[in-house]
Amino acid sequence: MLLQIKMIINIVWQMITIYLYLRGYKLLCQIGALMEQLDGAIILKRIRE
Repeated sequence: MLLQIKMIINIVWQMITIYLYLRGYKLLCQIGALMEQLDGAIILKRIRE
């Protein structure tokens, strides 16, 4: 019985970890894309000057 509870907790913990990791990864990708856009805007500004 105790072993089953431990297994369930392990599975739930892994799912939460993967979910948070994927959310964090998406967030990092969005931040990266924003940084690229900002870099592009700065370069365009310099070209126009």
